[in-house]
Amino acid sequence: MKIFTPSLFEGLSVTVGLLLGFGFFVIYVGIKGLICFTTIQALKCVPEEQRRIQPAMVWLLMIPGFSWVWNFVVFQKVPESFREFFRSKGGQQYGDCGQSLGRLYAIADLCWAIPIPPFSMLAWFTSWTLLLFSLAKYRELGGWVRSAEGQTSGTPPR
Repeated sequence: MKIFTPSLFEGLSVTVGLLLGFGFFVIYVGIKGLICFTTIQALKCVPEEQRRIQPAMVWLLMIPGFSWVWNFVVFQKVPESFREFFRSKGGQQYGDCGQSLGRLYAIADLCWAIPIPPFSMLAWFTSWTLLLFSLAKYRELGGWVRSAEGQTSGTPPR
């Protein structure tokens, strides 16, 4: 008497695979959406005439695969927008406004797709760390822009 048949496990494995795939997709969309939203909120602080990328274009980061290329655009243009704003206000020491962080993030994010286990794991950890630093920098810069525009109080950039 057979209780478990191979066909039962085959159907179960397909169902589990589909549920896991859907779960990973939902997590991907949630995380990428949060990244885009945070970046857009910071970019919206910059007056439109000084933006080097339109906020709606940041949503292209949601496209799997394409985001590896688009990271190089977004994470260079957002800092350029902040730098242009501070330059227009006469800021002398504005630094690169996180542009080098963004460039390193884009490179590390692309590298973790290379299927060499120790290398890809290190690149994955590095890319997430650099991404968090970049987003924190954009949030800080957004606060400085609001401060310079008289919307809130804050420490000016140095």
